[in-house]
Amino acid sequence: MMRQFLTGLLVMPFLAAGCARVLEEPRLSAQGDRSVQETVDVKIEPLIAADIAKLNATPFVRQVQLARAGQVRPVPEAALMRVTAPVSTKPIPYKIGVGDVLSITRLISKIELTDTSAQESQSVVSNQSQVTADGNIQFIETGVLPVNGRTIAQVRDLVSNALIKNRLDQRFQLEVSGFNSQVVSLALISAGAGNAGENTDGAKLLGGTALYPITERPLSLRELLVRAGAEINRSFVQTVTLQRAGRAYSMPIDHVFSVDAPEYYLTGGDSIKLEGHAYKGQVAYVLGGGSSPQTVPVSPASRPTLSDALFGDDGPMASPAARKWEVYLLRGANPVNAYHLDATDPARLTLSNQLELRPDDIVFVATKPIYDLNRVISLMNPATIGANALSGD
Repeated sequence: MMRQFLTGLLVMPFLAAGCARVLEEPRLSAQGDRSVQETVDVKIEPLIAADIAKLNATPFVRQVQLARAGQVRPVPEAALMRVTAPVSTKPIPYKIGVGDVLSITRLISKIELTDTSAQESQSVVSNQSQVTADGNIQFIETGVLPVNGRTIAQVRDLVSNALIKNRLDQRFQLEVSGFNSQVVSLALISAGAGNAGENTDGAKLLGGTALYPITERPLSLRELLVRAGAEINRSFVQTVTLQRAGRAYSMPIDHVFSVDAPEYYLTGGDSIKLEGHAYKGQVAYVLGGGSSPQTVPVSPASRPTLSDALFGDDGPMASPAARKWEVYLLRGANPVNAYHLDATDPARLTLSNQLELRPDDIVFVATKPIYDLNRVISLMNPATIGANALSGD
């Protein structure tokens, strides 16, 4: 019986080798042969203090979740930072349109004759006319005038010529008393970017989109966003899109409120959309050293270091299986730079506390070979093998 027990112990290494093959991950046919995998160029360099500043200067390439046509895809933050703006930044004159109300005020002089003298009296007469669907207005003094699409100055010239033609006093004042034809729409699409439903400054809420009237006083994009209560929120990316005459212009909200940015003036029919785009969660990866693979959240606001990855909960440095003189930080592509750190010297660990992680970094710690073998043997349930040998089965 003892001989059978000893035989069982002797065959365990061979069983371990067979078990390793049995426990190997599932694979496809020969077409998935590992020899066909892409060869990655890895450049191993020692991690030294002189490299820390250079590595920490590596920018955060932040990914933003862009929602379009019902789909969400990650794009680099820089793609939303581009500025495409209207060429003209001068105030756009107001154009009269259907539904506007125009008021004409005239000063009329009358001569009143008495037995001994003639006295002149003056009176003020005002009339209003709304632009009809065919784009005309009509005053008693002028008759029908085509005004649609004309500026107020152009309409005043029309009125003046009509008064001359009708041999009437040309002293008059023409104003728009009802601005009804020109509006811009503003959609606020993101939490924290403002709430159009709370606006009371002349805006009308229409299906979640606020409508703002354009008047003779120029309205800029910056002023519109201020009136809408829009605020810069650093927790996500905010972009402003201006649709005008079939063209789209876009820019980050930071540009709109920048002191160096020009005023972008609006005109009737403009459609503005303020959107908030959430950042995609980004991580660094930690594996090896006999510990379970982990991820470490990485962001500009929270800047974890290499030591955070190594000494975190259940991190590689907490495992006795970790080959602490073989710690690597893998970064970049073509080639992949593998920065090697010998963590057996406590003094060198100060380097890991200074080195910041970046998204998609890989922290790898080698595993001691004996622990790899012990893991395979533990999967064989040796207690069962020994029991069978002692029982004589």
